[in-house]
Order: sequence, then C-alpha cells, then structure tokens
Amino acid sequence: NAALTAYQETKALFNKGTMQRFAHENVQRGIWHHMDPQLNPREEHQELGGKVFDLSDPVWNELDLPNCHCYCEPVIEGRTAVSE
Repeated sequence: NAALTAYQETKALFNKGTMQRFAHENVQRGIWHHMDPQLNPREEHQELGGKVFDLSDPVWNELDLPNCHCYCEPVIEGRTAVSE
C-alpha cells in the first residue's frame, strides 16, 4: 500500500542520512536498538538488541527491511557506556 511504501522510503533515506552524518562525525561504531513492543517482531532483530557493531558492518542494512523500527545509537568514544 502507498502509506507503507512512503514510510519505508522515508525511513531508508533517514537511515542513509544518519549513517552519513555519523561518518562525517567520525563515529566508528553503533549500538543496535530493537523497538518493542511490535506485533510481529523479527527474532533476529531482538537478538541484536544492545549489541555493538562497526558502522561498516552489513548488519546495518537490516534497518531498511519492511516494518523494521530498530535504530542505531552512535557510540561516542569516551562518552557512551558500552558493555561488550
């Protein structure tokens, strides 16, 4: 439907812009956050919740999947508490 397509396209552009901004600010890693509750959450996305990945990791491409509401929190070295 048109509303879902518009949402997905907007989210994909937002994610691309966010990752470009992180690169511009020399952010190297991000924390995956799964948005709960959802009607049909992806188990693999729930398992990624709270994990840290390099921003070059292909896992971030998952953010553009249909109906994904997860997001990336930048790891600011010396400022972001990270448990690895």
